[in-house]
Amino acid sequence: MFFNFRIISFSILFITFLGAVSTAQKVQPRPKQWLNEATLNDVHFVDHDIGFAVGDHGLILRTSDGGRHWHRVATSSHADLESVYFIDENTGWAVGGFSYAQINPKGAEKSWSPHHQGVVLKTTNGGNSWKPMRAESLPALKDIYFSDAKNGWAIGYGSHYYPSGVFVSTDGGQSWSGAPDQRLHDWKRLAAAPRGLMAIDDRSMIADITQQKPDNASMLVPRKVELNDLAFAGNIGVAVGREATVLMTNKQTWQFRETPIPKSFHLETIAAAGNKVWMAGTPGTYVFSYDVATGKWFRFNTGSRQSIKRICFVDEKRGWAVGTGGTILQTRDGGRTWQRKRGTDKRLGFMLVVDDNRSIPFEILAKYNAEEGFLSAVVWLESGTSTLSQQLAAKHACSQLGNNVFVKVDREHKKNQLGGTSDQHVKALAQLLRIHKPEIVIASGSTAGKVTSAVRAAADKQLYPKLIAENGLATWETARTLLLTHPKSNFDVSIGNSQFLVHSGKILADAVAHARAVMGEKNLTGRTLHLSSIMASSRVNRSANKLFESRNPTLQRASRVTGAFIAQMRKVVQKKKLIEQMMSWRAMVNGDNRSWTNQLQKLISQLDEDTAAIWLYELATKYWSNGDQNSAITSIENLISRYPNHWIANRSIVWLLNHQISGEAIYLVPQSTESKQVDNSVKKANFETRQKIETDIDGIQRIVWEPVKPGQSSRNDGPEVPIQVQRMEKAKRLIGLISGRNINFTNQPLVELSIASTRRKMENGLANTTVYRKLISSQTASPALQFIARRESQLSQSKPKIVPSTRTICQRLDTKPFLDGILDDTIWKTAQPNKIRINGTTSTEVMFSRDAKYLYVAIRAQKQSAMRYLPLNEQRKRDGDLDKRDRVVLRIDVDRDFQSYFEIALDHQGKVHDQLNGNTKWDPQIFVANQVGKKTWTIEAAIPLSELTAGVQSSDHWGISVERVSQNQSSSWPHRTDNRPFGLLHIQ
Repeated sequence: MFFNFRIISFSILFITFLGAVSTAQKVQPRPKQWLNEATLNDVHFVDHDIGFAVGDHGLILRTSDGGRHWHRVATSSHADLESVYFIDENTGWAVGGFSYAQINPKGAEKSWSPHHQGVVLKTTNGGNSWKPMRAESLPALKDIYFSDAKNGWAIGYGSHYYPSGVFVSTDGGQSWSGAPDQRLHDWKRLAAAPRGLMAIDDRSMIADITQQKPDNASMLVPRKVELNDLAFAGNIGVAVGREATVLMTNKQTWQFRETPIPKSFHLETIAAAGNKVWMAGTPGTYVFSYDVATGKWFRFNTGSRQSIKRICFVDEKRGWAVGTGGTILQTRDGGRTWQRKRGTDKRLGFMLVVDDNRSIPFEILAKYNAEEGFLSAVVWLESGTSTLSQQLAAKHACSQLGNNVFVKVDREHKKNQLGGTSDQHVKALAQLLRIHKPEIVIASGSTAGKVTSAVRAAADKQLYPKLIAENGLATWETARTLLLTHPKSNFDVSIGNSQFLVHSGKILADAVAHARAVMGEKNLTGRTLHLSSIMASSRVNRSANKLFESRNPTLQRASRVTGAFIAQMRKVVQKKKLIEQMMSWRAMVNGDNRSWTNQLQKLISQLDEDTAAIWLYELATKYWSNGDQNSAITSIENLISRYPNHWIANRSIVWLLNHQISGEAIYLVPQSTESKQVDNSVKKANFETRQKIETDIDGIQRIVWEPVKPGQSSRNDGPEVPIQVQRMEKAKRLIGLISGRNINFTNQPLVELSIASTRRKMENGLANTTVYRKLISSQTASPALQFIARRESQLSQSKPKIVPSTRTICQRLDTKPFLDGILDDTIWKTAQPNKIRINGTTSTEVMFSRDAKYLYVAIRAQKQSAMRYLPLNEQRKRDGDLDKRDRVVLRIDVDRDFQSYFEIALDHQGKVHDQLNGNTKWDPQIFVANQVGKKTWTIEAAIPLSELTAGVQSSDHWGISVERVSQNQSSSWPHRTDNRPFGLLHIQ
């Protein structure tokens, strides 16, 4: 692998906009009690006596007596630390990272992409104090190595800006240069090899990262396995991984070795000293040793069940192992016997099992782990594929709520059956249950069958007997098993999101907000959860609406709340009441911004920074959904100004930018704020009419249009020019603000696309092709964003070549169609039909045309056999509930910013539900005629162009998406399976 390097710039640009903004991300402080059971991820000894261990929540431990006693070293970092390395007794480094909230898009980009930031700490006084190095530009780091006081290497997770994930420092960690390799890598561990440094990535590629050689310096394993760590005993390299995988080499190739290690062991770490290597992992009941000189294998009992994350030997006798539960083990006889120096094999209060890391019920962790102190594990049964970055984000999101153990179980490959479920996940769960011995197990999503089978298997000596014989894991009977259920189902335990958490001084909804944001969830304020018991042992009494029978010191952390703290927190008024007060106050003051602003300041002055920022964001969301755009903007501006370093500030800035550039959002601005000019020709047009039914001479009823009476026209032509200029000027300042923030934030694909769209509008349609080219070649941008970038780049050319299946024509008419729902007009016979297929057959055709005033839409939809198509016997009402109706949904993005768009849903009765980015206050004038036949239903609709294009410059291409939704089935044009969120409507 050939690596050249470019130096990361750490310059800070301070932009004045709503206050000066620092680029640093902050990690919320963690309670000290969490550090007692925090997972330790690495251990390193300088000599026989001086050693260090690092772990989650910024934990650093130091020993000066060979590991007999350990004491905690205070640091300013609360990030999870993954690696520590010293070159002598004074100088050392610790690295890790944390995940933070990414930008949640509204339209085009729906895929999940986590974001994280690196942390580098340095000490020059033997670990007594640690100084943070400037690492805002680095992604989260996994391992570090220094050859001397100046020259060092770090590996981590690839990012959009630095996809290679490999970095080098020549000034002792003050600055880092990154390899420009455009291939995306997420690295796990590195090791000193005879001729440089070797590292393993998430694809089990073993690479030489120090030699600037071509790709033949990289070594691929013979077949796909999951490798976790490697070490060198002299010239012999040994790599270990899941299912007791061991590879060895002394040349350029790696070969599998048969070992006596049971396949149920997942090897996570390896260490070497002299001619010997030691390896361990999950479960931590045994450490395995191999002598490369004699070829002999040994197995040593540790006396601990906890997973071993890292092992270290300074010679062939003295070694240490660290892992979950804050465990530190020590050996002085080459691993034959081990002594526990820190941590205990504490049982867990509960284990939460999920099948989708993007829908973790964080409320359970906030309530029972962070608040009540019960020790916990989150087990993710992977059903698809995920990257290390996605796994890291899920781990960090759970960790910030106090979760002790996070385990990802690989997706299943075996088809063996046990109790109706697949054997691989059940066996892995049974092993974890015997390791951690939880009092309660909670199943979420589709995991119920596997969880109940695993709970039975963990308690049965006859099932998986090798877990006892080979792994030393005794059976375990879980007291109670529960399932996360639907609110309409019967349930035993309810967890409301408005509960007040005394320990943290927050409402539960606020406590989970950041974890939800990290995972890309749109609803930050949580939800009410319901749990129902599905299994219980005879030794417990099940209590209604109570998860645990009583406090149990063996399952919990120590209490950390004082009476004074409780009294202080009780002064915070219930969140729901305050939010409702602000909403009603805004209605009462009726445009009096000064009074409303004073009330807003009074509200947030009662709150801590974290809660105040979240509430301002929630207020903005509520104002937006209620159509009060100005109050939403003011709330966001207050958030950015007061709390520029809060985790939600980045998201808020991009939200504000997208609003400023949105050509659609102009329709939500009140008339009193952004006045609109009246187009008198619209009032006089005979064609602008209301629906009327007439009977022709043949006795056939048809819908015709009745001319609008004077004064009935409800829409004007759009904002005055100065208003548009003001919006663009504000957008420019926001771009400057974004440019001064964290480079990992400014280089997120969605942020780059927002800025490129803004500049295209500012520069009269000229595209920023540099940004588009970068997104096209990016390995971190989603396929949807890459598709958008590719097409925008094509549209900037004089003769754009657009994929035919993603572009449709909107012909210009010379004569207006007769809107009666019967598609017999000449224009519909010649228009390009856009076909939508459901179950392989064409179910819907949609066509477009226009004239100088209107956009016309024609829909022909095949009836669905199980649906009832009743005639319309009442007056049509706007924005009725169409969720259970057979309908066609149009999404129109007139300015192609892919962040905001109009959405118009039409059902077979001609009923309309329209919204703008979820805001139903957008109420355009739409004329609709419908017909229902034996096999099809049809729609003809006319939408005044003034309802769509007031806020944008003229463009001959709009973004367009059409979706047919019927009986929980949906299909769209363009096809979503092609990662094409919007097609193009070519306006002729």
